[in-house]
Amino acid sequence: MKNKKSEELKKYLRVARGYTDGLGKKMDPGIIRTVALLNALGFVTEGSCEGHVDPKHGDVVPWVHVAVNHNKQTEAKVRQLVRSYWQYRMSADISDLHAIWMHPLNENKKKKTVGTMRIQPGPEVFYNRTERKDKAPRPVLKWFLEHGQNEMKAFTKYLELVYTGKEKLIQNPPKGQTVD
Repeated sequence: MKNKKSEELKKYLRVARGYTDGLGKKMDPGIIRTVALLNALGFVTEGSCEGHVDPKHGDVVPWVHVAVNHNKQTEAKVRQLVRSYWQYRMSADISDLHAIWMHPLNENKKKKTVGTMRIQPGPEVFYNRTERKDKAPRPVLKWFLEHGQNEMKAFTKYLELVYTGKEKLIQNPPKGQTVD
């Protein structure tokens, strides 16, 4: 079973390495494994970034957009995954400043559905609230990047544990630990 999952994951990684954006640029190397694991777990991803110190190049912390397409079941699965990660990491008693958060995008308020869920580390939440971020000192931006990338690596490791069956998603994880 382990070898089968390992071989399947290699296929997802090969496919993810071939993804390009609308400009034909390859995916950032630091987010490929996260995208491949989300795809292996049955999620469709629409975009991603590994994070960059220069905010003109991209966001300061990594993120992945998961297609929900206004499907409440898919949205619930994304929320379950992120909330399960929260429960998993709470045993380490880590500050929620660095946690993985999710943000609904393309909301249809009438139907109460979303088109996309953005998964990203917590520092981005605080960074987005910072006025004049284009003037933020480089050491501050580096701090956001480093902590965001470390949290995304921990989330990616959790995805791998779920994919290989070493961790199970919590069936009814409590609400309130994510932006949702």
